[in-house]
Formats: sequence, structure tokens, C-alpha cells
Amino acid sequence: MVFKRVAERELGDAMKKLLLVFALVAVLGIAFMQLGFAQEGAKSSVSVDAPVKTVMLYSNGMSYVVREGAYDSQAQDAYVKVLGIGNGAVFSSMQMAMGGEDAYMQRFFDRDVNVTKKEVKSVTLLELLNASMNQTVALNTSNGMKSGILVHADENAVWLENAGMLNVVQLGDITGVKSASSQYAKEYSWNETQRERGVEGIFYGIGNGKKPLSVSYLSSGASWTPVTYAYVGGQDAGSADLKLYATLQNNGGEGWDGISAKVVVGYPHISYNAPYPRPYYAESAMKVSAAGVPAYDSGTSNAAQFSQSGEYYVYTIAKPVSLADGEQAKYELSSGSVQYQKENVWETYWAYPQKVLVFNNTLQRPIAAGLVKVYENGMFAGEASVDYIPAGKKAEVQYADVADVSAKKAVEQATEKSGSNAQVTTYSVNMTLENFGTQSTKIKAIDTMYSGDKVEFVSSNVQPEKLGENRLQWRVDVPAGGKVVVSYTYRITNYYNTPVYYGVPTVGSVGAAESAPSK
Repeated sequence: MVFKRVAERELGDAMKKLLLVFALVAVLGIAFMQLGFAQEGAKSSVSVDAPVKTVMLYSNGMSYVVREGAYDSQAQDAYVKVLGIGNGAVFSSMQMAMGGEDAYMQRFFDRDVNVTKKEVKSVTLLELLNASMNQTVALNTSNGMKSGILVHADENAVWLENAGMLNVVQLGDITGVKSASSQYAKEYSWNETQRERGVEGIFYGIGNGKKPLSVSYLSSGASWTPVTYAYVGGQDAGSADLKLYATLQNNGGEGWDGISAKVVVGYPHISYNAPYPRPYYAESAMKVSAAGVPAYDSGTSNAAQFSQSGEYYVYTIAKPVSLADGEQAKYELSSGSVQYQKENVWETYWAYPQKVLVFNNTLQRPIAAGLVKVYENGMFAGEASVDYIPAGKKAEVQYADVADVSAKKAVEQATEKSGSNAQVTTYSVNMTLENFGTQSTKIKAIDTMYSGDKVEFVSSNVQPEKLGENRLQWRVDVPAGGKVVVSYTYRITNYYNTPVYYGVPTVGSVGAAESAPSK
């Protein structure tokens, strides 16, 4: 028993010693690791000038920025930093590379640093005089020449001693100085705190010599918006000139000086919480028309170069772009012509009939969603936002009100039961168009019947065209100073059913309630 207790005590002492050794090794390991990190941090990074060279602007308000510079390496390892990274930069997307090698470690920083500023300025008259204190000086004054030993000088007067006589000269009376000091300029220095924002990286085994350095990253804030100018004549049909432009907005927090700017039609998914404007959709590659002539005039010096990259379509702006942070500018993409028609259209939920520019997109390339500005005979006539227009599809641009035509819609309804399981509602619709102008006006009126289990058009005093989805269209000519009333009737039948809820039938419910048409 005694032997057992002694053995247990010796085993416990051994375990304590072993644990003490493990703890000591762990502490030394942490100390050496911290020392290693401290040594890495102690090596100062060399600032490399790497301005923005290329910016690819996407349709969703994001951009892909590439900076380029060069580093003259004097050792096997390189510790570098690039300043001026914008506030919109997404660090998780950032990548530094030097001489074809990625950085071993990169760190983003946004910090205050103390900076010593120096400036050379001309000395003041008082500073020049003080530099000659207790020496003989000669002063040209408004009262003649004064000379003596300079014993005092302040912002008001100068004291000169000459043969025991003290002469006081007002500083404002001095017009010239001959003194022992000839230092007319002085270097001033001061310390100030500045904000430093950028990224720094470590490259191991990079070697000596001049190495190209690049930094790339996604950034929010810089975006582009497509805008199309449509130039038409005063006639109701003809040929329209279309010009496509890109408005570039630089809100990325960094300046662009002679960069290569590319606008990308596309909406990439980005795992970053950033405010995006509404997307603009992809345009396809330029094709050649059947006549063998390009549908777009891309041969002018201002036209952007168009290309396709996977699912995206890219315009490279023709000339280098310079935009300070917060600035925007518009650049030409391309141009072409289409055949157009003008129509006056009234959807009955609109307050007024609208002027609509209609054209088939025969440009053999889609038009990105965006703003279309319409000019009639060189005068601005209106504008509207349009959705993506595929090649070969019809475009409709609602650009202005029809000023001289008023439009009103009135509806009456009557409901009755039909048999034991149906409800029938009859609608009587009157649409009144009145022309206050001096010329006859053609109006295309469009109305949508309510939905139900069964929708039946009954009759109309003017035969409509059925557009589908319960939509009807009338083309009417409203005479000058006259009025046209279009009246029609339709019927909706809804059937009763007996749905079962938890095994209990509910009698008297309607299967499909009447609903207003979607606007």
C-alpha cells in the first residue's frame, strides 16, 4: 500500500514536469511567431506609382479596375504598397501581381499617417532685417539714406545706432536694404496628419531588376448608362438616324487620367452588398447586312470598338478617357438608320393619348435598355426609357402627350345569376375622344377587358382588333373640332364551386373573382 502511494506521487510529479515543459515550448513558439510577424511588419513598404490604366464598367453599377506600374527590385523579396485606392474598392476581389507572380500576402489599409511637408518661400523684410541684427546696415527710406548698427526691428519700426545716436525708422518708410544677409529665400517645414488608403503586398523570391506591378479589383460607384438619340423628320413615316452613346459616371473615389475605358453590357452576380441601378441587357455582335454593308457606321474616328466576350458585349471607347472623381461624360458608341412610323396611342388607363415612335430594329444588333431621346426636325420632342430591344423586333417609344386630344372612359356594369352555379356580369364601355385641334388626328385606342372564368366580347359600334390577353384595339380618325365615341359590350361569367376545407365543403364560393387588368 505504501509502495503504491509512493508510485502515484512520483507519477504525479513526472506529469507536472511534463506539462511544464509543454507550456514552456508553447510560450516560446508563440514568442518566436510574434517575433517573426514583428520582423515582417518592421520592414517598411516601398510606395509604387501604379495609376489606373483600364476600367471596365458594367451595367449594374460595378466596375473592374486595373492599375499598372513598375518596381525596381533591389533584393530577392519585395515589400510594396499602392496608394490612392478608391472608397468603392472591394478588398475581397483585390489581387496584386508582380512579374507574373501573385503576392504572398496583401493587406488593405486606411489609416492616418504623419507627414513632414517642406516649402521654400521668400523671406519677409522683417526676417531679412533680423538676420542682420547687431550688424551695419544701410536703409533707403522716403526721407533719404539711413545707416548704422541694427539694434532692434519689429513690425512697426527699425532702430539704428550711429555714433551714439539712435535713429528710429518706420518699417513702412523703408524702400531698400543693404545688409550683411543675402538669404532672400528660406525653407519651411511642418508636420501634418494625412489619410493614407491603399493596399500593400509581400512578394518572396521576386529577384532583382525592374518588375511590372499590377493591382486589380472590383469597385462600386463607377457606372455607365446607355442613351440613344433618334432623329426623325416632321412626316409620319420615314428614315430615322439613331446614334448610340454611353454616359460614363466616375463615382469610384479615384481619378482617371487617360485610361482605356470599356463599357460592358451585362449584369454579373457579385457577392457584395452594394447599391446597383437597374440592369441593362446584353447586345449581340455586329453582323453584316444581306447587301454586304455593315448595318452600323463604325468607321468614324469617334465610334467605339465593339466585341463579344462570352456572355458579355464590350464597347471600347475610341480615345483615352480622363475623368476626376465625381465627373461624368458622354461618348459615342455607334450609329445607324431605321425606318420609323409615328402613332398616337391611348391605353385607356392613361390620362392622355401618347405620341409613340415605332420602328423595327433593323440594325442587326440589339439595342440596350436605356433612355431614347427623340428629335423632330432637329428640335427636342421628348424622351422615354425603353426595355432591351432584340435585333429584328419592334420598338415603341412613348415620347410626348398628344396635346389637342382629350380621352375619357366610362364603364357601367350589371350582374345576375345564371342557373345554380354561375354569375354573369355585363360591362358597357364608352370611350370618348375629342379633338380640339385644327387638323384631323388618328388615334389607336386600346382597352383591356376584365378577366374571369369566361370572357366574351359581345358587340361594338366600331369593329376592334383582338390583340390577345383580353385586349382590344380600335383605330379611329377624330376630326378637327369633333368628337368620336367608341362603345362596346362584353360579358364575364364566373362559376360557383364547392371547395373542401379540412373535409367540410363550403357552398356558395366563386371560383374566379373578377380582377382588373394589369397596367
